[in-house]
Amino acid sequence: MQLVKSILFVTRPGDRSEPAFINTMILAQEQKADVHILVTYPDDVETAETVSFQVFNALIEAATQERADELLALVPAGIPKPRVTIRTGKQYYEAILLVQSEGHDLVIKAAEPDVGFFEKVLGSEDMHLLRKCPCAVWLMRPEMTMPPKRLLACVAMDEREGADLTLNARIIETGLELLDRSSDAELHILHLWSAPGEHLMRSARTGLSEKQVQDWISAVRKKHRSWFADLVQPFSGRARIITHFEKGIPEARIAELAESVKASSVVMGTVGRTGISGLFIGNTAESILHQLKGSVLALKPDKFRTPIRADRDSGAETP
Repeated sequence: MQLVKSILFVTRPGDRSEPAFINTMILAQEQKADVHILVTYPDDVETAETVSFQVFNALIEAATQERADELLALVPAGIPKPRVTIRTGKQYYEAILLVQSEGHDLVIKAAEPDVGFFEKVLGSEDMHLLRKCPCAVWLMRPEMTMPPKRLLACVAMDEREGADLTLNARIIETGLELLDRSSDAELHILHLWSAPGEHLMRSARTGLSEKQVQDWISAVRKKHRSWFADLVQPFSGRARIITHFEKGIPEARIAELAESVKASSVVMGTVGRTGISGLFIGNTAESILHQLKGSVLALKPDKFRTPIRADRDSGAETP
């Protein structure tokens, strides 16, 4: 199964993204996909008074071209060289414009190192990409290698919107297709469930007995268990699948499990409204991502629409 046809690799001078680029080329060979390199340079860098605007522009052009040449030199002989686009501006914004104009179905980028307080509040380039990019985004840590031996696929049922079986099935399918073909490769599938309002149900004001509360929680658990079993069943026998059905908080458990099973990457989904998916919405999603020490591949549902328009002159969502 061909997961991707066109990959956009996003980089900038000095970002040390060589391991992620090597993984990109391996994936492209496996998937018979095209690779397009985007090299960006920020447009808000102040120039020294002793350097003219023309000279500074020439320095930027030289630095970005050098970065492209460094990556192209890593492409093995006999493999077509990726084409290169160089742009000045916000990296996530330029990447999304290219995704829209070129039809890329996967963006790969070296994950940013741990960011500080202000980046977390205002939003890093990685978070902007995850929130707004119309296609899948794979943020890779340096230790990530292709093909992966272990992946953690996170699936979720949103009680308010119903279960997005299509997106969750794609998460599992993607994990299986990306796995190493060796017999010891493992796909771990995690579904975290909860009983919303459980603490309120136990309030003395409700008049409910502990048995009534426990019966309600058991009914919620049974519903999620049935949904999870139906979701996973069609994939049985495809590879070594290990399921994790747990009651818990996503912010804490996903990062813990990813580390304990030594997953090379987490595979999860995103929703069309805001943030990252199923149960992983808004602040919950961002808390999860800040705690993850490994790589993360975020898929988008079919209904996702980016707030950034393809026309950079439209005035919508300026970076």
